[in-house]
Formats: sequence, C-alpha cells, structure tokens
Amino acid sequence: MAAAFTFGFVLEDKDEDEFKAPLEKEVESENNLDNSAASDQMTKLPASSNSDANMIRKPFYFFETSLLQRLLTERAREEIVHEELVYGETIIRRVDVDQTSFVDNNNNDERDLVDAAEAETATTSTTSSTAATTSPQKLKLRSHHPSDLLPGVYEGGATVWEGSYDLMEYLQQNMEIMPRVQSVLELGCGHALPSIYVMQLCQPQVVLLVDYNDNVLKDVTISNLVVNFCGFASESVLENVVLGAGDWMQMSEQLLRLKSKQSATTDNDENGEAAGEEAINGNTSKISCSSSTKLPVDGQFDMILAAETLYTPQAAQETAYLIDQHLSADGTAYVSTKRYYFGVGGGTDVFGECASKYGLQVETVHVVNTGLGNVREVLRVKKRPHVTDDNCG
Repeated sequence: MAAAFTFGFVLEDKDEDEFKAPLEKEVESENNLDNSAASDQMTKLPASSNSDANMIRKPFYFFETSLLQRLLTERAREEIVHEELVYGETIIRRVDVDQTSFVDNNNNDERDLVDAAEAETATTSTTSSTAATTSPQKLKLRSHHPSDLLPGVYEGGATVWEGSYDLMEYLQQNMEIMPRVQSVLELGCGHALPSIYVMQLCQPQVVLLVDYNDNVLKDVTISNLVVNFCGFASESVLENVVLGAGDWMQMSEQLLRLKSKQSATTDNDENGEAAGEEAINGNTSKISCSSSTKLPVDGQFDMILAAETLYTPQAAQETAYLIDQHLSADGTAYVSTKRYYFGVGGGTDVFGECASKYGLQVETVHVVNTGLGNVREVLRVKKRPHVTDDNCG
C-alpha cells in the first residue's frame, strides 16, 4: 500500500544547519565527559563489560524537538509504501524499506559510514556525491540500510526482526497492562513497532525511542510514526515522542545526569543558583532543553521494551543493566529474544543469569516454537526489592 499524509506541524523554512547545529554541539560535547560520573556508572556494569572499559563508545544525542518536527513534516510530504499488520482491532503500519524512496536531504550523516562499510566502489561514491550536489536524489531506503549487521557501524534497525512481532502478539493478548502505562522506553527500537502499538492503545505521556543509528531513526522510525499517526485522531501522541541515537550506555549516562540535574535544581532552589550548577559539574548541555522537558525527571520508565537485543553476551548484559537503571520500581520490562543466538552466544540464559544478579525477576511469559527454527520467547522483567549484588559476571 502507498500513502501520502499531511502533517499538522507547520514550520518556517530554515537553513538545514540551523537544525543540525544543536546536534553537532551535543556530539562534540561527548568528548568532555565528566570522568567521575562515568566511573560511578561503570561500577555497576557487568564484569565482561568492565574488561572493555577502554573501548570507544559511540556518542549519544537526543533529537531536538525542532528537528523531530521537521523530519516528521518532510516525511509526511513523501509517498511512503507500507504494509498493514492487524493485532486485534488495532492496525499497525510498517514502512517497506525495499519499495519506499525519499529525497536524500541528509548527505553528511551515518549513511556515508554504512556505504563505506559495505565497500562501495570509489566511482559509485563519487557519482552519488556529485549527483547530490546538483539535484535532490530519490533513493531507496534499503540502499542505505544493509540486510546484515555491521558491528560498530550498523545494528540492523531497518529490518523488522521476529521478536518485534512476538512482542506485539504478547501485548495484544494482555491488553489489561496498557491503561497504567505512562512512560515507555524502547531499546534498539529500529521500526519501533512495539512502541507504536502501545502508543495506539494508551497514548503514554512520554515515549523514548533509541537506536544505535541515527539514519535508522530518520529513515525508518520517523516513517512509521508518520504512517501510523499523521492525519489520524491519535496524532497528538507524537508530541510526547523523544528520539535518541547512539550507544545506549551513553544514553544511560545522560539520563542519570538528568536525574542529577533535577537534584541539583532542587538544591539550587534551596541554596542558590551557583550550588546547582556546580553540583552537576557544568554538564548542562548533555540533553537538549526541548528533550529534557519531556523525559522522566528520575530517568526511569514504567515500561521498557526490547526486541532482539540479547544477541551477544555483552548486549544481553547491558540490556539487564539498562533495565536495572531505568525501570521504575513498580514498572515492567518486556524483552523478546531467541532462546539462543547460535554463533554469537547471546540469548535467554545469559540474560537471566545477569538479570538475577541485578536483583531483577525474569519470567518467560510467551513461547513461539514452530518446530522449524530457533525457539523464541518473551520475557517479563520486574525489580525485586532489597537488591544487594550490583555486579554481574
């Protein structure tokens, strides 16, 4: 199916650099991280991740509200080829990355990295670059999104993995959990279909969608938000969406700093402005003002969704850590996964072992076993009180 939408945001024509400047500033500021805060966070990381403490992690940034609105508006003017998925009485629309083409207005972002990683010829790259400078090019989304993962470059967000469908199926069968959901975090969101399903049903006050690649968010996530909400009665829920791109451990650090900033603001009200600024070591620019006003002040969410994020032992361990840090005391996380990821070592058992050492309670609530492939599961994760063991490994 193909559809074109008119979106409600009205933006003045502005130079592209005006929208990109805040993002570049935030990415650059990652080079000036507060070492004490980073050290405090690392003390709770899984043991295997501590051994990689010196690894270079990709910077993380939250999209400015103005950029998000602009991207939604641009996509709404395009024809988006999509498929419809039916879950009960709810229709979820998914962009077809193999059939949809957009004008490429973002020539200097991660698309270049993905192209290089696929070893495109210099001639092809030069031709594409030259064409982009002369006239807007209609490019297939798939041309910038490989079908396979490229570790450290592209984490597969343009593909809808089976776990996303499993997660939506489980949520559809357990709709009684929806009315009390006010804040949602989806880790490694990609198409963000599980979050979109939740947004269709209960319109949470904030939905944070994060992915390793910003081009996945711009091309795929944004497109799915447009085809599911723009022009529909539920369009207003988009005002509650925050997007973030980069390494999720850097995201965690920023959310924890937001909590520190909130505490510092309280001290500021009581003890004067200087005390508040000093308390957070000058790290006030890590989260843009337009994004921070939407995020929970304690950096915690009452629902965390994660589809196929347990594919390596380190990814499984970091997923457990992020749930420990950012799930509210009475919240619930839902993690869809293969029981075992052959060849890479992740899966249910690795996650369960680490989660238990964080004081997390893990229960398998949905099993998919067709007899034709790997067994898939949906795990329900909650916090236990009185946690004493902070280290995993």
